[in-house]
Amino acid sequence: MVARLIAATLILLCNRITLAQPEKLKGIWISSQLEMIEILHTGKDSVNYMCSRELKENFFNLFIYGDTLSYQSRYTASSTNNQVEYVDRYDLKIITSNDSILIVEPISDFSKAFFWDKPSITLRKKEYLTDRTISFEKLVYHSFFGGSAPHVSLQVDSARNLYVHFRNEYGDKTMRAGTYSAVLDDDTYNKLIYQLRNAQLRALRFGDFKGADSAITTLIVYFNGKRKHLKSIAPPRIARDLLSFIDRQLAGYPGLKPTSNTRELEWP
Repeated sequence: MVARLIAATLILLCNRITLAQPEKLKGIWISSQLEMIEILHTGKDSVNYMCSRELKENFFNLFIYGDTLSYQSRYTASSTNNQVEYVDRYDLKIITSNDSILIVEPISDFSKAFFWDKPSITLRKKEYLTDRTISFEKLVYHSFFGGSAPHVSLQVDSARNLYVHFRNEYGDKTMRAGTYSAVLDDDTYNKLIYQLRNAQLRALRFGDFKGADSAITTLIVYFNGKRKHLKSIAPPRIARDLLSFIDRQLAGYPGLKPTSNTRELEWP
């Protein structure tokens, strides 16, 4: 009996030691309600984000204490002449973890409030959330700063036709201007399909945030006979990889050639 108790204790300790290794947990984890936690780096200089179901995002320092993920907001105040460091702890106890699933329990007042007093949160690693049922038809993207004239507008379809319009009203010689077109190569097109299938496209939503002089991102995707329209000044980090791919790999596609065939792209 004593031997069994010792063995059980050792197993528990081993599990906790494993949980305390950040490499085992490293990545982006997403729930069905688009709650998200990042486990990228640990320590006082680390930056990791959390996102609530209302798409409220904050960044934190992350520490791992045994089976607890401690997301910490550290700050000073003028009332103490910025000499005292305050720490708000958003602690999450790890209930279950493996390569693809992570279940955590908010155990501090801050984490309970952040996650709306949910008793537990089940998340899946982003790499395991690829939706292979997505059948892509067309994508329209706009990014602009105020007014109604986009800085970048583009469209790509399932025939791999890419059309991009760059607006450069200040004549900046380091930036493109005018209209361009191309036919995507197989590798770039396949990467686009992967990003769309890995972006939680069916559940994806953008928060309705307000702000002045902020870039507005509009994304319209047609897939499986449906139309998805998203618009925000602060798209969630869940969509970061997709939007980064559009901005860098599509708007910056090396095969783009100037065209006089201008188009009126869909505008919400």
